[in-house]
Amino acid sequence: MAIKITTLEKPISAVIADDSIIIRTLFSQVIENDPRFELKGSFVNGLELMNFMKGIKKSPVVCILDIMMPVCDGLETIKCLRSKYNDTIVYGYTSLYVDPAIDQMYEYGALEVFFKHDHYFDDILDNLYNRWIIMSHS
Repeated sequence: MAIKITTLEKPISAVIADDSIIIRTLFSQVIENDPRFELKGSFVNGLELMNFMKGIKKSPVVCILDIMMPVCDGLETIKCLRSKYNDTIVYGYTSLYVDPAIDQMYEYGALEVFFKHDHYFDDILDNLYNRWIIMSHS
């Protein structure tokens, strides 16, 4: 029996919010260079992301949120996303290994929380893509 390999017809739209210019820039470059994804925006905090979301017609498929950001952190942002853009899949991204905010991200609907020091950007994108394939065929 042959194994059927599934691919997407169009790239998965993604946004990222992280206050670190280094992380945001590097992660954005990796997303832009991966044909499976289309970067729709990169933001310093959740407020910038939510302002962007108000101005677009179709919300992105995937949102990657740093948990700890100034102005509007990942927890506040995920609550807003769940209330207005529930179809966007949210992933947390943090440098904290033990923090109540990680559990809260899951409580508020994050599919997974990645740790900055444990995951390469490419590995995270592979994970997101594989989960999307499984979810879109469930």
